[in-house]
Amino acid sequence: MSDSDESDLDDYFPSSSGSETSEYDITSDEEDSDCDYSLKDARRWVRLDIKNLPMPPPRFPFSGQPGIKKNILDASNPLLFFELFFDEQLVLHIVTETNRFADQYINQHHGKEKSRTKFWHPTNTEEIYVFLGILIFFLQYTA
Repeated sequence: MSDSDESDLDDYFPSSSGSETSEYDITSDEEDSDCDYSLKDARRWVRLDIKNLPMPPPRFPFSGQPGIKKNILDASNPLLFFELFFDEQLVLHIVTETNRFADQYINQHHGKEKSRTKFWHPTNTEEIYVFLGILIFFLQYTA
């Protein structure tokens, strides 16, 4: 690699000697004392000997307790498993965003006289539950 190529790379890769700081460079002393590495260390560019690569450090040490945190009273009831992933709050969010998107689309695209958008009515949680049920049922038999 020539000197001109290296100077071009300096424009794209951060240097450890630069005086520029970003929001990512600022860390508190408390954060630094909790672990052996910091974000500054991760952003420092160094040349690697490709023939003798060091072992990578662990990315994120996991310290949580794995496993499900809900009690499932009847394991034979698939609806209870469905409700673990699609609770009322998520379905309400889907309803809100679906209605918002439909309003935006209808306001931007004035359809023809017999367009399906002329018959749009806001959806609700019951319709979304039915849609998700049909979708899961359909996927069960096509997979």
